[in-house]
Amino acid sequence: MIKIRYGIYTLYHGLEMLVTEHYGHGLNDPDIENRRLISYPKEKGKQEGFKLNQDGSSYYKDVHVHDLNNAYFVTTKLIYKSHEFIAWAFNPSTKHFTIYTKDAKIGERMNFIKLSDRYIQEITISEVSKIWEEITKSNLNLALPSDIETYRELDISI
Repeated sequence: MIKIRYGIYTLYHGLEMLVTEHYGHGLNDPDIENRRLISYPKEKGKQEGFKLNQDGSSYYKDVHVHDLNNAYFVTTKLIYKSHEFIAWAFNPSTKHFTIYTKDAKIGERMNFIKLSDRYIQEITISEVSKIWEEITKSNLNLALPSDIETYRELDISI
């Protein structure tokens, strides 16, 4: 199954976890500004100090940024009609991707739907010639894990 990832991740106690903003982030409270929630899928089993989220799909923990020793940003990208786009979502039942660009020229020329800050389009998996993940530094000023691959091609066959 194709999994689209777009966000900050960390390797924490040997598990890859999603890093999200703490509720209230951006309220000019230094303590909240330096807190994040880390989470991972329930299938990985319960780790000490983690709680099950409300819908029962993942475990999470509230941490200070200084408790993390690495962080990285994952972006899933693909090639559609010879252009590179960011993959925003994939619907496995319809085999459609939602992609976007912030390039107005490309968005308008390719008849994408204009939103306030980007242009989006839904395309079929058969229209994708290549898909991959790129790993870059996050905005948390933490190191990348030493052994992480910064480029990983994904399989688009279903």
